[in-house]
Amino acid sequence: MPDDATGNPSPEDHDEAMPTSPQRTAESGGAARPPRPKESWEPQVRELRRPDFAPRLTKTTDLPTKVATERQKSKLGEHRAAAIHWEQDPARQNEDEADESSSPGTPQASGLSRGQIMSLSILGVMVIGLGAAWFAKSLLVGDGTTRAKQAAMASKAAQEAAIVAAASLTDAEFAQATQVMRSFLEALTIEDLRAVVREPERVWPLIEQHHRSTPWKPFVVRRLPTRSEMQLNRDLLAGVAEVNDFQRLVIAMQRTPAGIRVDWESFTGQGEMSWDDFLAQRPTTPVLMRVSLQPEDYYNRDFPNSATHACFRLASRGDTHLLYGYVPRGQLVHTQLVARTRINPRSLPTVRLRFLPDATSQDQVEITELVADGWLVSEGSKVRADVSELTPPATK
Repeated sequence: MPDDATGNPSPEDHDEAMPTSPQRTAESGGAARPPRPKESWEPQVRELRRPDFAPRLTKTTDLPTKVATERQKSKLGEHRAAAIHWEQDPARQNEDEADESSSPGTPQASGLSRGQIMSLSILGVMVIGLGAAWFAKSLLVGDGTTRAKQAAMASKAAQEAAIVAAASLTDAEFAQATQVMRSFLEALTIEDLRAVVREPERVWPLIEQHHRSTPWKPFVVRRLPTRSEMQLNRDLLAGVAEVNDFQRLVIAMQRTPAGIRVDWESFTGQGEMSWDDFLAQRPTTPVLMRVSLQPEDYYNRDFPNSATHACFRLASRGDTHLLYGYVPRGQLVHTQLVARTRINPRSLPTVRLRFLPDATSQDQVEITELVADGWLVSEGSKVRADVSELTPPATK
């Protein structure tokens, strides 16, 4: 049934019927409730309240602006005062006058005295004279060296260049050296050695004689030296090869017209005679032998006096044979051996040995010559007498 029929008023009519101002009723004696807001089904969006900061910003920026303006005026006044004071400063005025006098087109008064001017003039004349003398000398003798000295310097430079060129190992030479080392160590018979040893015609009788008593056995090569491990000295080179049972063998080689070849004599330690033949025949003429040498203090029988002779212990390769070698003190060979053993107490030189004609001992010999510092003997490795070595060392 519609609302009008029942006599019930609508919510809008009910709201309009309610009083809009607080009134006291006789029944309750209190204040009346405020009217309820008019309901609506549409969403109500509350507008955000944004305060206006413009007036506040104007008020806050007015004061700093004025203060900054006053400060700027104060600073400007200070600068002006300083500028005025600077212009009125006598010291500054003197400097300005000096600058103006030094400007182009303005004559500048000299501040030097007559004595100072004279001293500078004399010094200039001396410098000019020395320069003229040096120039004249340069025209006569070049850059201060004579022609003989220039030739000597050029010769030395050429020798050094040759040494540097000889001390470099090319890729082809390194490949050939390692191949020759492998062929030498893995040779099955002594006939295979003929193609890889140096001076085969001269050393072949020694090879046959040596390997009759010591049969040749091929090695199993485990490792060959790298290029950086190869040692090179002019036409001589050496490297360490590792063979079976991890034994390390030093292989000395030489550059020859036929190529790089192994030095069989230094590999075996063979001299002009075998050690057995040398001890059995006891030659009185010097014989080239490769030894291990170190200073010794043994004086007996044929060489009893330490004041006249120096003693050295001599050993063969592998220390299979042992001798005592003596040299007269003050001779060149004594000076050479003392100088070398002072650097390395045990060295491996090539020397010449002989027995005394009236020798009574089986193990005492005389050292007559130092042939080479190592066991590889060539024209480049032979020891030559130096002027500095002619002075004998102090005797004990």
